[in-house]
Amino acid sequence: MRRLFIPSHYFVLSLLLVITSAFCLNARDIQDQSYIKKQIETLISKPNSDTHLENLKFALSLCLPNKLYQEEGIVRLKLAEHYITNENTSEAFQELRASQEIFQSLGDSVNMVSNLRQFGNYYNLINQMNKCTEYYLAAYELALELELEEEITILINNLAVVFNSKGLYDKAIKHYRRSLERGPSIDVKVAVLGNIALAFMKKQEFDSASLYLDRAMITCEDSEDKNCTLTPLSHITMMYQLQSQLDSALKYSDLLIEKYKGTNLESDLLVRYNQRGLIFLNMNRPKKAILNFRKSLDLAEKLNFDRTHLLLANLAFSYERLGRFDSAYYFMTYHLDFRDSIDRANRDSKVEDLLIKYEAREKEQEIALLQKENDLKKVELINQQSQFEKNQLKEQLEAQAIENRIEQLKATNEIQYVSLQKEKFEKEKKENQIQLLEKEKELKQAEVDRQKVIQLATILVAGLIILAVLILLVVYRQKEKATKQLSIQADEINQQKTKELLRENEMKEIRASISGQESERIRIAKELHDSVAGNLAGIKLGLERLSAVNGNQEILQQVKKNIDQTYDEVRSISANLSPIKSKEIGFISFLENYLSDLQKLHSFEIELNHSVQTAFSLMDDHTKLEIYRILQELMNNVVKHSNARFIEISINEVDGSINIIVEDDGNGFDIKTVKKGMGLKNIYSRIDQLNGLVNVDSAPKRGTIVNLDIPLV
Repeated sequence: MRRLFIPSHYFVLSLLLVITSAFCLNARDIQDQSYIKKQIETLISKPNSDTHLENLKFALSLCLPNKLYQEEGIVRLKLAEHYITNENTSEAFQELRASQEIFQSLGDSVNMVSNLRQFGNYYNLINQMNKCTEYYLAAYELALELELEEEITILINNLAVVFNSKGLYDKAIKHYRRSLERGPSIDVKVAVLGNIALAFMKKQEFDSASLYLDRAMITCEDSEDKNCTLTPLSHITMMYQLQSQLDSALKYSDLLIEKYKGTNLESDLLVRYNQRGLIFLNMNRPKKAILNFRKSLDLAEKLNFDRTHLLLANLAFSYERLGRFDSAYYFMTYHLDFRDSIDRANRDSKVEDLLIKYEAREKEQEIALLQKENDLKKVELINQQSQFEKNQLKEQLEAQAIENRIEQLKATNEIQYVSLQKEKFEKEKKENQIQLLEKEKELKQAEVDRQKVIQLATILVAGLIILAVLILLVVYRQKEKATKQLSIQADEINQQKTKELLRENEMKEIRASISGQESERIRIAKELHDSVAGNLAGIKLGLERLSAVNGNQEILQQVKKNIDQTYDEVRSISANLSPIKSKEIGFISFLENYLSDLQKLHSFEIELNHSVQTAFSLMDDHTKLEIYRILQELMNNVVKHSNARFIEISINEVDGSINIIVEDDGNGFDIKTVKKGMGLKNIYSRIDQLNGLVNVDSAPKRGTIVNLDIPLV
């Protein structure tokens, strides 16, 4: 019995030594990793230090060999933030993609919020505002879900930046103030106050902008960061630039550059030199501008600045202002070549993106393998512990088994036979059960397949029915829309026809009225000519006979004179009412006679100018009569209202139309206040009947001008 237990004790001791060594090694690894993590945390905790980039790269070198994947993702995110701040877009994008792959593989939602926010900052930097907004909103929703208050505050500020970039300054200011209300940290508060000031600058409200910049400077007094005032000072410089207060802008620019010289922020110093160069250029001091642009260019070449072409363009403009056109041409050519090389680099970056995706996928697989290895190690440790317990139990069981075997050897062959038969029966029973289970499984699988086919067919039929219903609905809607459109068009056509019929009836009534007036004029003219004029002629003959008999010649001569005047007036009225004689002597001659008779009866002078004798000979009598009536009505208005001393009438043919201008030097009238009388209404109706146009221009004490255009056809 002792020989049986001696090897088992050795085995137990060996197993205990192995387990103890494994735990010691694991504890040592954990202790080493804990120290490295603290070292990494120290390196990345000072973002404004002069050696921040070198610290981040060293921290990354600690993560990679020690397989600290979460810390690697955080360091890469910090690197991306640094590159975005310094406008190094290509490096920033690579680090963002790498950190995103790590956080996704680890399921780290908290750091994914920061990653999404930095992606938004990246797309804001390259002016792709749609993608910028998408990433900010995704980060904001995830931050709300995880209740990350500081991130929510920052993202509200970033969304306000998007509103500001789209010109929605009031909305931007509203969001900035929401961010302030959440009580952010000093650094975030200073950034938000600066952003509010920028929004007010965009609105040209510089007093409000100045107030917020003052608040930012006061807030920096409570900050431990010696570079806190750099951003507010840069905004103050910009504010004075926008207000063209160049002396003040230069003062703050000098102060900024001196502050930046005491830091390692060379990319920001580059921007400040360029800003001061622009100030000097606006002050028409191109030599000073060139000096600053060259300093900026030196830093750009050192830092591989991806917008160097803009600095080259500024130098070209400065040399042009100085009159050195050869240098201006050189830098402008250099600017164009540099810009073209950037375009080619952007195309090459697509290939680099693919390589980054490949490397990220490889890293993800490596992380998965390491996780599996850790799981296997845990399982092995558990197995080792359980194996130790099993071995102890095994030793006890072996001792018990020896005693049992002695008892079993005493059993008869009959017992062994029964046992064998029983085992055989149990085996056959299990095989039959296995076969039944397999058949049952096959039947269930067949039933599942049949149900799947039925479901698929049902879905397909339902889809076809829905598609048919949708098609019928679309066709019905289109038909209904077409019917409605036709109905609207028919209503519009009917309304148009109704208007045309009403206008035609109105024109018929006007024509009938004018025709009736003409008939009545002709009848009155005949009555005056045949009856009144004849009677006056008979009275005159009777008075002449009476004067031969009676000696009082003076009274008779006076009566004869009055009768002659009355006779002339009756003849004039008769001629005016029925200008039939225009057919015999021509329209212009007839018009001249009418105006001559009118001039004799009144105390004004009339001048007639014309160049249309041929045009009137081609015109029908109805049109000439209408023109005559219009002129009659205009002359009646002059006699009744104007008190004019001179009237000028011009009749000319212009572009297939008769143009008539009647101008007097009378009293005139206010067109807006004077209502149309019967005379003006008749003029407008006659012009409308002739498809012509009329324009009246008059003012009190300035006379009146009436312009008529009547088409010949």
